[in-house]
Amino acid sequence: MSKLDRFKRRGGRDGRTETDAEHVLWENLYRIPLEGTHFRRQIEIGPYRADFGSLRLKLLIEIDGPIHQEPEQKKRDLRRDHWLESEGYRVIRFSNHDVTTDMNSVLGAIGLAIENQKHTLDDNPPRR
Repeated sequence: MSKLDRFKRRGGRDGRTETDAEHVLWENLYRIPLEGTHFRRQIEIGPYRADFGSLRLKLLIEIDGPIHQEPEQKKRDLRRDHWLESEGYRVIRFSNHDVTTDMNSVLGAIGLAIENQKHTLDDNPPRR
């Protein structure tokens, strides 16, 4: 695939601005009081892009708008999540509404997912 083709393929997400919910979450991720919580925005994994992710923890966070309630989008999300999980990633999802109205619960769920991922990775270290 040429660079131009890759650019065109990713263009829809590369050129867009973040949603209000994504901005709010990004501004609050630092509040999670755990080591090893370095997250990046718009992280590419194979053919997909996640809103936020920690490569070290293999943890991806998706913030879903109303379109993700549509049946066809739910199917695409499920396929995508299965592929990412087959690559060793854990995907957690939150709605825009949850992020903008209940940040403490969202951060608590992310903190729990981080702890679970740390234990999972400690129990199953990568093969070298």
